[in-house]
Amino acid sequence: MNNTDINRIAAGLLEMDVAHDDIRELADTWNNSDELRSALLSTAVSDEEKERIADKAFTQAGSSCIKMLMHEGALNELPAIVKEYERLKLKQQGTVVCQLYCTQRPSKELTQEFREVIRNKLGCKEVVLDIRIDPSLIGGYVLNVDGKIYDKSVKNALKGLESDLARRAASENANTDIVSMIKEEISDFEVKLEVNEGGSVISIHDGIVNCFGLEKVMFGELVQFDTGVKGIVQNITKDYIGVVLLGSDHGLYEGSKVVRTGRKAGVPVGEGLIGRVVDALGAPIDGFGAVESSDFYPIEA
Repeated sequence: MNNTDINRIAAGLLEMDVAHDDIRELADTWNNSDELRSALLSTAVSDEEKERIADKAFTQAGSSCIKMLMHEGALNELPAIVKEYERLKLKQQGTVVCQLYCTQRPSKELTQEFREVIRNKLGCKEVVLDIRIDPSLIGGYVLNVDGKIYDKSVKNALKGLESDLARRAASENANTDIVSMIKEEISDFEVKLEVNEGGSVISIHDGIVNCFGLEKVMFGELVQFDTGVKGIVQNITKDYIGVVLLGSDHGLYEGSKVVRTGRKAGVPVGEGLIGRVVDALGAPIDGFGAVESSDFYPIEA
């Protein structure tokens, strides 16, 4: 079952006007009883017996939900459906769910400050912060607000510093004092806020990554994941964006960040490429710095 089916079933529960408390009680009962889950998921138990078990174990509303999921063949996806239902319910009530990635849990005061800023920016009634601890950021934070990525992490700043040094090393004279150049860059080093339109990973399978967000992304656009690997957008639906990876999925997981690049997949062209070793997208892999190109050609005309 894919994410589109999960979204459709969750939306169906919302249209049935099932109370949020009933959904929460259903989820709690399901999660806290291994014996109940085993019986309802067992192929050795008949559907009639499963319905009798549901009537005894759940409220009337909960039992109706279980029977609907049985009919859809989606009972084993109940936790994911409940999660999607709660997201849709919050959105319906004017509440926005945002992801805050940081190296340690922020104080109550800082968390409230984040909420106030987001509430004022989006004009929503309430903000729910989904706080996720990510030690790889080193410091600072990354905030995903309604598909926009606000990156003020040390990790991102160091990437920028690395790119600046590589660019300067490629453009400066070979006799330039590299130590002085590094000192100059570090003296001007500042953790700046970078804003990108982005989203997050919801599933990964056989080199295909489905993402949530990226609302204005174009078909064939190049996107970049937080591991540095790139991908090409090959499927755009109402519920998710399908991306073909152009590298390894190592380090990617559900919730990983992805941002737009704003350009179609293509390669640099020009005399600067002569004698250079590059990857499929024209990025240098020979250790001799950036490639000087005179133009950029899309992969697909």
